[in-house]
Order: sequence, then C-alpha cells, then structure tokens
Amino acid sequence: MNQLTMQMDYFHRFDTEFETYISALDGVDQVEQKPNGIHITYDPNKISIHRILLEIKLFLGLLKTPSLIGFDKHFQKASGQTSVIIEDACCEYCVKSVVEDLILIDGIEKVSVAFQDDTFFQVSIQVMYDSNLFYDKKVKELVEKLFSD
Repeated sequence: MNQLTMQMDYFHRFDTEFETYISALDGVDQVEQKPNGIHITYDPNKISIHRILLEIKLFLGLLKTPSLIGFDKHFQKASGQTSVIIEDACCEYCVKSVVEDLILIDGIEKVSVAFQDDTFFQVSIQVMYDSNLFYDKKVKELVEKLFSD
C-alpha cells in the first residue's frame, strides 16, 4: 500500500459523505484528515494518483479549477531536494496548475509552495525527488518549463 497526502485550497475539512465516496473507490484503503491535508492509503496496482485527484476534484466540484497546493507521496528511498524560485508566477491558478502537473510525474515525491506575498512575484517551490531519476538542475528546468507552458 502506498500513501499520499494532498493539500488542497478550498478544502479544510471533509465530512462523512466525502470520506465514504473516496473510500469506496476500488484501490483506496483508507481516507483520513490530517493537519497537513487529506491522507490516503491506496493500492497503486488498482488506482492511480491521477484518478484519486480527479475523483476528489469531481466530488468538490473543482474539475476545471486548479486547487492542489502541495503533496507528499511518502517516498522511502534515496531522495534529493531543491528549491525553485519563480519570479512573477502570474497568479495562484498558474501555481496550483503546476503543482497538479508535478503530482503526476514519477519521481517527484513531495512539493510545497511558499509565497513571498499575495502578489505572486516570488513563489518558492520546494521539491523532493527520487535522486535515481532526477537531479537539482533537471527538477528546476522541469518546474520552469511547466510555468512557461
């Protein structure tokens, strides 16, 4: 079983209806609210992270609204960490969209975002990655490319 913790904007507490819906998905073993977000234990052979994210967004009515602000795949192997500073990130939707792209990339294991202020002129993205698949420069190039798309 794998574990995934997601931090989502617009979502601070879930109710039993949400828990029942997500828990009923084939491959989801457990859903619980933690101080740092929604924590899900799942079988990656039965359900993907992409499907979990889509089902959560579907339930919350956020399919067309980027809303993921951080995640942790609870990686247990060798990892590296880097910080990417984005000057003038445009808006919060651009930042959340990049985080939603990063969660789907194998080897990107944990992402957290810090804003200098509410203007999005300096966004710091902390990325933990599988050092067997990535290195600092490659991660920075990937994040910068996602912001330019």
